Amino acid sequence: KYYYSLVLPDKALNLTLTEDIIEKGEKKGTKDVSLTSKAMYLNPVITSKVDEINGHKIGYLVYSEFDASFDQELFDAFKNFKKQNVTDLILDLRYNGGGHTLSANLLASCIAADASLGKTFTSLRFNKERMEKRNNKQEIDLFAYPNHYRNLDTPLTDGGLGLKRVYCLVSGNTASASELVINSLRGIDLEVILIGEKTRGKNVGMEYEDYAVEGYIYRIAPITFQSYNAKGFGDYENGFEPDAGLKIKETNPFNEEGKFYILKDYGTNEEPLYAKAIELITGKNPMKSATTRGAGKTLQGWELNAPALHRPGYDGMLKKYEE
Repeated sequence: KYYYSLVLPDKALNLTLTEDIIEKGEKKGTKDVSLTSKAMYLNPVITSKVDEINGHKIGYLVYSEFDASFDQELFDAFKNFKKQNVTDLILDLRYNGGGHTLSANLLASCIAADASLGKTFTSLRFNKERMEKRNNKQEIDLFAYPNHYRNLDTPLTDGGLGLKRVYCLVSGNTASASELVINSLRGIDLEVILIGEKTRGKNVGMEYEDYAVEGYIYRIAPITFQSYNAKGFGDYENGFEPDAGLKIKETNPFNEEGKFYILKDYGTNEEPLYAKAIELITGKNPMKSATTRGAGKTLQGWELNAPALHRPGYDGMLKKYEE
């Protein structure tokens, strides 16, 4: 009876549940357990670290969602990268289905820094009617660096890395605003090396508007634009494909028939996509090969044609309607 109150609460909840007391398999009585609900806000900056390997200062960032309410945490990660003088960056977007274009600009601007000065981050094309009203001029969004980033009211120089390339870990769940970052950086000739599986392919985005109806706020977010980079490229509806030698399936990195690889922790030497990025940077793969690794690293199993990962939060390429 508490299901909808717990899943869709309209206020903080205080519940008292009854729990059976079991001793040696027999019920000895009951006791009351009090529960108090609390709002949870998941920080999309899941992992951020710097390792020094073979003379390289390697930054590693796992970012799960372009959520503008956590832009400070994202910027703090880049400030730490700059403070520690990272020379290389591994950006893990495997499970990032998108979010706010504002945060995408923050991330891309911090990676490129001076190389992005005054350049187009994204150019938006709307439907025929809106484009005619705009005299067929696309809406241009410049890279935010180094100006005051409007969501934090601070310049981005403290987090500007100025890298020439970035190693991006991707999968079929990498979509929309994640692909926007990849395309926008390539648009200013920054090398984006993809490791993993082909991205989902979503080159269109949504503008949202909030409406109040009978005391409730509804957010409407129809797809209204297609995104292009500074070179005018925007036809990535089929996704971005890693180069042949960098196509790795994290659940079967050694392409062994009938095997299923146990997922490892982010940023460890036994995690295949991360290990491949380390190899590209340093020349040496820290992961054991398929023939030398110990027994029990894989499990017999079946391939499942499961739908794309669903998670709460933003999906897509989201921006505020401003016309």
